[in-house]
Amino acid sequence: MTPRPSRVLAGLPGGAAGTVGGTFHRAAVASGEGVAACQAESLLKNVQERFQTMSDQLTQRMDEMGSNIEELQKNVSDLMTQAGMENTDDTAH
Repeated sequence: MTPRPSRVLAGLPGGAAGTVGGTFHRAAVASGEGVAACQAESLLKNVQERFQTMSDQLTQRMDEMGSNIEELQKNVSDLMTQAGMENTDDTAH
């Protein structure tokens, strides 16, 4: 016996039975291909959301790392000044 489409869609990570991403797929539910298409759409949306979250986190961490490097460069420069040494940053490159 084939499960009813509403039962199949109830297990999707889109919410209520028959909805994926807030859109009702009435015509798609009528066929097995439609159910697969809804599942694929839901999976793609989930992957896109995860990718965006990871991308945002990576960008934030890179910004923090850049700030830390700038602060470290300033601290090293200050220490060199306190020690009476010249800042050789510009001549080293």
